[in-house]
Amino acid sequence: MDPIISVNKYLVVTGTLNLYGIIPSVVSTRLTAIAAQGATTLTVASASGWVVGNTIGIAPSFGKSTEFESVTITAISGNTITFTPALSYTHYG
Repeated sequence: MDPIISVNKYLVVTGTLNLYGIIPSVVSTRLTAIAAQGATTLTVASASGWVVGNTIGIAPSFGKSTEFESVTITAISGNTITFTPALSYTHYG
């Protein structure tokens, strides 16, 4: 009979996380139009509470975690967001 081996792993986090600023009224939204590779604008369902300078994360469309992108908002007009840098991948709504 093989011996049963039990292994426990623990993760200990020390320190603090401080977040500053105003929480936007919308923290998650979806694209309402395709955002093609190289685009610098997105059209979203709601950008309520978002401001220039916010960093947003854009989830991958095809389940490839490497296609996650992070961009900084440079302008907002209604639900159209302009950002930098340009997208490296195409994202679908």
